[in-house]
Amino acid sequence: MSGCATSNNNNAANDGAASADTNLVIGMALGDLATLDPARVLADAMQLVIPLYSDTLVDVNQDDPRQIEPALASSWDVSDDLKTYTFHLRDDVTFPSGNKLTADDVEFSLLRIKNVQGASAFKMGMVESIDVIDPTTIQFNLVGADSSFPSRMTAPYLAILDSKVLAENGGVSDETAVDTDTAQAFLDATTIGTGAYELSKWNRNEDIIFTAREGYWGDAPTFTKVTIRNIQSASTQRQLVERGDIDIAMDIDPDTAASLKDSTGVSVGSEQSYNLNYIAMSDTPANPQFKDLRVRQAVQAAIDYEGISAALGGNAPRPAAVVPIGFLGADQVDPIETDVARAKALLAEAGVGEFAVDVTFANVIWYGVSQQALWEKIKADLSQVGITLNLKPVEYANWIEGYRASSLPLTSGLWAPEDFDSSSYFDPFGREDGIYGKRTKMVFPIGQELYEKYLSEIDPSEREAIAVEFITEMRDHATLIPIIQPKKIFVYSNRIDNVKYSPDMQLRMFDITLAK
Repeated sequence: MSGCATSNNNNAANDGAASADTNLVIGMALGDLATLDPARVLADAMQLVIPLYSDTLVDVNQDDPRQIEPALASSWDVSDDLKTYTFHLRDDVTFPSGNKLTADDVEFSLLRIKNVQGASAFKMGMVESIDVIDPTTIQFNLVGADSSFPSRMTAPYLAILDSKVLAENGGVSDETAVDTDTAQAFLDATTIGTGAYELSKWNRNEDIIFTAREGYWGDAPTFTKVTIRNIQSASTQRQLVERGDIDIAMDIDPDTAASLKDSTGVSVGSEQSYNLNYIAMSDTPANPQFKDLRVRQAVQAAIDYEGISAALGGNAPRPAAVVPIGFLGADQVDPIETDVARAKALLAEAGVGEFAVDVTFANVIWYGVSQQALWEKIKADLSQVGITLNLKPVEYANWIEGYRASSLPLTSGLWAPEDFDSSSYFDPFGREDGIYGKRTKMVFPIGQELYEKYLSEIDPSEREAIAVEFITEMRDHATLIPIIQPKKIFVYSNRIDNVKYSPDMQLRMFDITLAK
């Protein structure tokens, strides 16, 4: 199991100070911790927070995330046609209420995610129905073949909650849930998962505190309390971790990290992540130019990726498409290189002269990369080919509202993997009916064809060949362009040890120990 805590402000309660050995305090810039209800959100913050209070049926191996490991399910079976998966549950798991985990809880939790139709519902998109075979056996019947289904089930959003308590507090799992489920307010105040921690207090935009619970089915965690502070500024995070007010700073940039290597009392860790910063173009009335493939490819060719990586990302790499290096097929496709002359030729071929674009972006730091600094650099790059960017930084909430409404012609986004099959990128990013296909008004019919072909293939070499083809098509379609796959940097107090990157939850919270 892995999990993490994060938060965004300089104002933490006194009981959240890092002086108590049983308390772990983590600082992070959070823009997207809007709810603790996994059925209603798709956000980096939730990937960090959910594993504190709940678990999934299966998990990824933290050292080799393509490998799937048991969690709440001890084993699973698959039919020859890849349409039926049966999971066998542990019989020793209880919720904070004392209720024992059964297949009914799995059915209720996951059908609720599907039927509430929130941002995470697509993770259940392949599920046609769920059958409870007995209290410890549950069967998923899929709409089509899906070789990636066990990997999908590792996503933190597919957390299993106490169905009895949830139903008593407004939870609905049937097809009426989209209109009748009222459990969000309850879930924002009380956690009812199988995890090692329970919510103690959430001061929105300030901090969130979890305490270890009695009756947890796994090994007791090292820390009895996890405090997550919302600290927007990387420089403030640095000051607080050096001062001992927080244990871990999550949003330190490479230059700051380099300057801290000789600091007394703190350590610096850096690992290559699977996280992505990307830009997205949409066909909007204000900028119909982006409907033309040649214009999108011109933008793609005009950006100085090496300069961005050197200045902002510690020389981190960049994948060819919005599928991280390390995922099936991604390592075999070369990214488009910077070529200003080609960009100018593409614009001329498209008959597009100089034009301006409003760029609305979240004024935050993502994975140590300042979005303001990123766009200032991209603005300079695109000015060389006659594209003027009007930069409009906004608060995260305003940005995500515009992005979801498909009203932003050019913007940047972030993505951290929640499971480790390439389908977890093909689905939202590679299909015109995927979440980001809709947000960008993508016209990409081959994406659906390749997606279905990929899911129905079980032979490893054939799956890889399809993945390579799909990633190449995504790259050349140039609607979503990866900018950098940054390294994950941790600056942490020397009172703790074993601070490591988690591929699916940012931080291996349950591996952290007190220093000897």
